[in-house]
Amino acid sequence: MNTVYDPSLIAGVTCVLVEPVPNDETSLTVTGDGIFSERDGGTELRDILAQTGLPWEHDVINRGRGLTWWLLDEEVTEVMGWRVTLAIKEFLRVTAPYRTGCSARLDEWFKEIGKYRDPIKLTIMCSKKFWTVFDHLKGDYQKRAGEWASTCFGPMVAIDCFHRRNRFIEEAIELHQASRGTVDEIIQLVKHVYNKPAGDPHQEVGGTMVTLATLCNALGVDLLHAGEDELARVWEEFPRIRAKQASAQEGSPLPGDLNVPLPGIEDVSSARSACGSEKASLERKILEWIATGSVGASSKAMALAACGIRSRADHPHDPSDFNRCLQLLDAVPEIRSHFNQVAALSSVWKRLITEWDELEECFITEAGPNWSKARSAPKTYEALAKVVRHIMDTT
Repeated sequence: MNTVYDPSLIAGVTCVLVEPVPNDETSLTVTGDGIFSERDGGTELRDILAQTGLPWEHDVINRGRGLTWWLLDEEVTEVMGWRVTLAIKEFLRVTAPYRTGCSARLDEWFKEIGKYRDPIKLTIMCSKKFWTVFDHLKGDYQKRAGEWASTCFGPMVAIDCFHRRNRFIEEAIELHQASRGTVDEIIQLVKHVYNKPAGDPHQEVGGTMVTLATLCNALGVDLLHAGEDELARVWEEFPRIRAKQASAQEGSPLPGDLNVPLPGIEDVSSARSACGSEKASLERKILEWIATGSVGASSKAMALAACGIRSRADHPHDPSDFNRCLQLLDAVPEIRSHFNQVAALSSVWKRLITEWDELEECFITEAGPNWSKARSAPKTYEALAKVVRHIMDTT
């Protein structure tokens, strides 16, 4: 579970030159110049890097089939690995003692990037050959499972606690059955648990993870591989799973009928490809909004969350903040289909998204689109404050 840079674990190294994004103090974009890739058994550059002591970050790395995944809409695989971004001059300085006798190709690349100056920097990404236990716990499995649920059921059902807890307990009971458990055991345990006070969700999730891992040990099942196998399977089965969900009786914890007729979408690969194209379009629109729109802390958090980028969980505190969020949604309406990712930012955001339609209607009625009817919105202010008070009172 080592997170320290280890060249023996690396599948490939990709180096690109990056530069600042206009009107954004933190983001960088790939220039398309100075590209270097080391794959297919080559170890020369990664061995040099291992001797430099660079400040690596252990992170999720996008790995494409070729050299163009960051420039084109090419399908990528997200794996764990190491990443670092630094000044080109500093990179050349720290690698200088270890470059003696390097290949002509690598030497040519060092000379090429030496022509570039600040603010252009170098980003180095080293993808791992395989996922370790640590990678799975600290990686993006939860995010990828959420993307599947959002695609299959829609963004709101994907984060609806009623549906998610009942599907979870259904799978848990099926695992109990598969490991030769009995109905009587389950009935006894249900009575035992519900005679106790409700626990803390964070702690209970941890207990679920620990006991699931130890049950897998008893069954001889690799927990992490089983998780990856199932996520791949449900992507292939999502039209059928979606139809089953749609046939479920509203308000019932029971699942729907697996034998209902399938909807029109049968081509899963096309659906996944469409998701990739939609994501690229979404990111372009958000970049345009950042450059030209009215950007506040809460609207920026909403935009980044929709792109799957981790950021501060700033939420709207007043009608002005809320109006900037509405302006973002006017500019990029596709963000509404990513509300589940926004809701995952914090408990306040989750409550806001749950009540979003009512809050939006309140503001539009009171102040009009972008303050077109009034310059104050006390009812909206109170509604936003009520959400925050509710979260504070329940935590």
